[in-house]
Amino acid sequence: MSFVRLSCIIACAVAVGACVSPREDGADCIDEVAVDVRETGASESSNGRLGDGEARGVAKWRPCAGATVMVENPVGIARTETVSVAWSDLGVKSSSESLRVFDVEAGRAVPHQNDADGRHLIFSVDLQRFERREYVVFSDGAKLVAPADLSVVCWSGYLPERMDDYAWENDRFGVRAYGQAIMLPPPKGQKLVSSGLDIFNKCVSTPVLEKWLRYRPKGGPSYHRNHGEGMDSYLVGAGRGCGGIGALGADGKWLYSVNWAESKTLQIGPVRCEFELVYESWGGFGKERRHVTLDRGQSLARMVASFESVPEGVLVGPGLDISAKRKHNGDTRFSAQDGWVSNFEPQDGADGSIMTAVALDPSGCPASVSMDGEDCLMLLSRPDAAKKSISYYAGANWTGQKRYLDADSWHRYVKDFAFGLRNPIKISVRKK
Repeated sequence: MSFVRLSCIIACAVAVGACVSPREDGADCIDEVAVDVRETGASESSNGRLGDGEARGVAKWRPCAGATVMVENPVGIARTETVSVAWSDLGVKSSSESLRVFDVEAGRAVPHQNDADGRHLIFSVDLQRFERREYVVFSDGAKLVAPADLSVVCWSGYLPERMDDYAWENDRFGVRAYGQAIMLPPPKGQKLVSSGLDIFNKCVSTPVLEKWLRYRPKGGPSYHRNHGEGMDSYLVGAGRGCGGIGALGADGKWLYSVNWAESKTLQIGPVRCEFELVYESWGGFGKERRHVTLDRGQSLARMVASFESVPEGVLVGPGLDISAKRKHNGDTRFSAQDGWVSNFEPQDGADGSIMTAVALDPSGCPASVSMDGEDCLMLLSRPDAAKKSISYYAGANWTGQKRYLDADSWHRYVKDFAFGLRNPIKISVRKK
């Protein structure tokens, strides 16, 4: 094995297997790189482009054109984050089908998405402790780099077939909020009035909820049993489930929103799903509008609940069901100072254990932690006075996914997640 320094065009020929003629704008150019030339020859894909995972023979391959995005993890925890960069800062075409977000270290394109506002590029990054990682965003990359898989991973949608459910999911877990139809008495509904959020266990990274709740044939396999994709074994009832909102009034009485009344899907994609739910007036807050984003690789979704008004002396926030009657009484830990509650539920035979968590945005910390009348641990704070809103995170995982297999590993993830909120990643952009 030997290492040689090659110029732009020669590096292209060795690494890609075919020499690409340089254009005047430099889009097909490659910087001088160090190439690991092995006796077996350099790796090449069948179409002459760098493919997924084929960069072991090439160190620091990068296109000359485009913009460089440096992402830095300033703290000592490994983390998955979503990078958001304004298109105006990048100076590349957002509509180009040949757009690539190239991970220089890994030597491959990564999934990306045009954010719902149309003004930002978003993509996922996996960062080790204190890691600094380089990405190059460039158009006209079809000749040079195999595209990332841009299949939908983060999905959300209205499912009237299942009594007005609104559901959302990513590669980690799924959730649903109950709509108006389920409030009706049987047989049309279940007479269920609940602001609680239901959890779906998943052991696949692809979307499944629409298939389970909309397209499952009558008499088909029940999604309450695991048939290789996951299942719904979580009981909500009258509780808050995982992230339903409640409020503690100045008089010591608990107040809750009811089922959502309006929904609007904003985006789905390989990196993020985003939507809004509207709840009718409750508890003196007026109407509540809840804005939700769930990103790839995250076990908690971000939620911003905005109110028309905020009653004097009230505390409001998400709850986590830890009740024995609904079989959620597990290993529960929390930090009021750092604003998180985490629960690892008892094992349910061969179905394993569900784990849930809620966390407040650092602006709402320190929090107040209180148990309500339904044995839900509530993470409460005063709403932002100017915005009349609270920001929080809620989500889950399952041992069937084989990512977190015990209470300690799950609680560590939640604690690190809250720590990461207080220590965001650093992003810088340099145009070429």
